[in-house]
Amino acid sequence: MRGVRRHRDFVEALRQQVIKFSDENAIIETQRLRLVPLVQAHASSLFPILSDGALYEFTQETPPVSLSALSDRFALLESRHSPDGTQSWLNWLLLESSDAIGYVQATVTGAEADVAWVVGVPWHCQGYATEAAAAMILWLQAVGVRVIRAKIHPTHSASQRVAVKVGFSPTHEVVDGEAVWVFAAK
Repeated sequence: MRGVRRHRDFVEALRQQVIKFSDENAIIETQRLRLVPLVQAHASSLFPILSDGALYEFTQETPPVSLSALSDRFALLESRHSPDGTQSWLNWLLLESSDAIGYVQATVTGAEADVAWVVGVPWHCQGYATEAAAAMILWLQAVGVRVIRAKIHPTHSASQRVAVKVGFSPTHEVVDGEAVWVFAAK
């Protein structure tokens, strides 16, 4: 029961700190982090972090092949919408003080979102992924997103712990070898 109380206290503290705007260029702030909409210029700060192969142990992705390739990808994401306009692509750079440490993302279709969090290896096990994911989820809820999913590799215990801490539960659904987790507001 004490764990549930701590989770509620954590969520309530974040709820009071998060800046809630309804536009996709929102800046979200927590006690330690500033989540800034991702732009092409952020490629240079994230390239060294995202080049660490250890980040991809549990994903089907690979490190960026070059700074130029990452910059091109971020330029596409900076539009904040899929080419056909059916999805909002919301990506935030995670800043701790003024240092980039990772990013969070939400692909929003109507009132549903698929989310992910990526924190650089030097910042693992310090609560940054939990803090960033929780803040993003609160913001998504504030703008009307009702169904929030995350796809997590079945052996990625660190991401599973983050998911549980912010209120996700695993489902029996598997997509591309990853378990689908669904957020349930508490």
